Amino acid sequence: DRVAIFLAMQASESATHPRLACGKLRIEHFDNNTCVVLVVLTWPQGEVFFGASEGDDSATGQLGSTAKATIRALEQAADHRVEFELEQVQQVSEFDAVLAQVSISKPAGEHLRRLCGSCLTNGQPLHAAVKAVLNATNRLFERDFIYVH
Repeated sequence: DRVAIFLAMQASESATHPRLACGKLRIEHFDNNTCVVLVVLTWPQGEVFFGASEGDDSATGQLGSTAKATIRALEQAADHRVEFELEQVQQVSEFDAVLAQVSISKPAGEHLRRLCGSCLTNGQPLHAAVKAVLNATNRLFERDFIYVH
């Protein structure tokens, strides 16, 4: 499985930040027009959380894979006590700004809870997708007392 191999290759790389943050973002392109995106989230105590996703190697596919990989890393950081599903990710141009926007759902009893996040791309749409996911889920982690490790 390419995702498992890719994660194993990156497992030794980590960084320390004052809060849960994007430590690394890697994309591997393949000949069959697919890609694997690896997102590494880091925690101040040195803990590292990995998420990977494989998808279509187009601009939209890369955004989706990046958002899914970020979600997987967040789930790992929360010891899989919470699950998210990516509903939509898109790059939106409004006025003079380009944004990455995500819509995420989380099961909440019999209903789904919708979370939305966005971030200016500043020429780096994949990094913006990571930050949009973090922006969407930050309130949930704070409000529902879902702590990372």
